[in-house]
Amino acid sequence: MRLLNGKTILSIVLILAAGALMVLAAEEKKKQGEVEMKQPQNYFVRLLGTRPGWPENMTEREQKIMEEHFLYLKQLTAARKVLMAGPCLTNPPFGLIVLQVDSEAEAREIMSKEPSVVAGIHTYDMAPLVVSLMAVNPAPKPDKK
Repeated sequence: MRLLNGKTILSIVLILAAGALMVLAAEEKKKQGEVEMKQPQNYFVRLLGTRPGWPENMTEREQKIMEEHFLYLKQLTAARKVLMAGPCLTNPPFGLIVLQVDSEAEAREIMSKEPSVVAGIHTYDMAPLVVSLMAVNPAPKPDKK
């Protein structure tokens, strides 16, 4: 059986002490109300039309609401909450939104304010999405006014 020398024992003690200090510092930050950085969560959202013939025969009212829908999602894209959005031209068609948020509650809040959902043009379903691969793109530039 081999005994550890003084330098090895000192190294182990220092590593353990550093780990303990890190744990204590994290606990102290929690006590002081500092927020831990959480990993963002992603959600796959499907917007589903609520009537037959959607969207081929939109009414003027529906067209106006869809313009509001686009602007709402554009703002969320600039805020980096929407990673991508657009129509899927399947039969029946549906809208796709990929959200990146702090929580499911935030995702549901975003969708509860979505103009086409509020107006009853769309319903939605949502599922957690694990993003395994994603290209990193710069944030969109704001419109010049």
